[in-house]
This record gives sequence, structure tokens and C-alpha cells, in this order.
Amino acid sequence: MLKCLPKSICSRNFRVIGLPEGEAEVDFDSMSEQGTISMAGEKWRVRKHGAMSGRWTLERDEEVLAEAIKPGAMTRRIEVRTLGVTLSLDAKSAFSNEFLLRHDGARCGSIRPMHSFTRRAQFECSAPLDSMTQLFAFWMVALMWRRAEQAAAS
Repeated sequence: MLKCLPKSICSRNFRVIGLPEGEAEVDFDSMSEQGTISMAGEKWRVRKHGAMSGRWTLERDEEVLAEAIKPGAMTRRIEVRTLGVTLSLDAKSAFSNEFLLRHDGARCGSIRPMHSFTRRAQFECSAPLDSMTQLFAFWMVALMWRRAEQAAAS
């Protein structure tokens, strides 16, 4: 199980512990839906493809490791494609911040806040996914939480 801890009390950026490679960082750019994932001395960029696009890629230099697609503006569903594997992240319910991870239609994990009043989260995954794919999946869910917080503040 991965534990995702905010870097400070009001931060939307996280330290992730519990990975075989050691601690990782998941960061968001302040004014966009882009950011970085850092692990084991390597930094990967999460890039959004257009302001109105529902497509993000995880890349370093010219290499694309993974792609995430949000099929519709009104859905809380994300498809993650990497290394020939397609995963889906779906909100557990319309009012829940928990996202269920599925592979080939079968549930294989979840990403959820540890408590209602904190940004601390945990990621449980039984699928044999590499660490960077798990971090990218968490980054995408944290983006959905960030969007929901911004909408509630408006």
C-alpha cells in the first residue's frame, strides 16, 4: 500500500511512501493541469494536450511512458494506458472521493483519502503495476480532487 502525504498542511503536492524504489514526489504546476512525478532521481513530466483536452501524457525527453484519457467533461472516469495495459479509474460513487482501479473490468485497487478532513491518501493495488504507472494513476486522481476543490470554492 502506498501512502500519499501532502508536503505541507495546505499543499496539493505529495510525498509518496511505500514504493520499492523509495520515496517519490507528485507535484502540480500552480496555474495548469500539468506537473511532475519524481522518483529514484528521475523526473517525469505530466503534460496536458490542449486547454480543453482530456488527454495527458507522462513523458521524459521524447519518451512517453503512459497516457491518460478522460472521456468526457462530465464524467469522473479516467483511462490509463501504459506498456500495452489499459486501466480504468472510476469514482466509487457520485459523492465519493474514492476511485476504484480496474484492469480488464476486474477491480484491482483503490485510491482514497485517509480521512474526510485531510489530503492524506492511500493507494492499494493488487495488480502487478510498475511504480511509475501507480504514481501516474495517483496524479490523475489527485487532479480530480483538485478540480473538485476548485469547483467547490467557486
